[in-house]
Amino acid sequence: MNDQDPPQAKPFAIMRMQKLKGGSVIASDAHIDRSQHTPKADPALTPQNIYLIGERNESLRAKVDETICHVGIKKRSNAVECVEFLFTASPGFFAGDNSPIKVIEFARHSKQFMNKLEEHGMVFVKAAVHLDEQTPHIVAYGIPLNKRGRRNARGYFGDR
Repeated sequence: MNDQDPPQAKPFAIMRMQKLKGGSVIASDAHIDRSQHTPKADPALTPQNIYLIGERNESLRAKVDETICHVGIKKRSNAVECVEFLFTASPGFFAGDNSPIKVIEFARHSKQFMNKLEEHGMVFVKAAVHLDEQTPHIVAYGIPLNKRGRRNARGYFGDR
């Protein structure tokens, strides 16, 4: 490295969340299971995707409804039903090294964060590690419950 080379940016974690309700739960499930065309995914690598919670082709809609019913929550048409989380890292983290060790390290750290959310009432019903795209990432779905066992996305993330 000479004095004119730009400094390398430190790798960093990325987490995005999106509140889901109604048809968006079904559409997001089709994306995680790859039952709809996903332009950036390599179909030959899709069988390598790993499910951390739930199973491939297990209906997210059914899991969400079952969990809501089990907890005894009254169903409201305008309520956030679940939250989609995307855990990934900057390209510098993997830097062309999608080795199993690097992916396992990434998945372990992401799962630790999910465990912290579960300590505060989030109930995760499905999660998958996508290895069929250029940068590995995890998509997870949680139902945000407050201490009284009611859905409360606003309590976790505020308003829109």
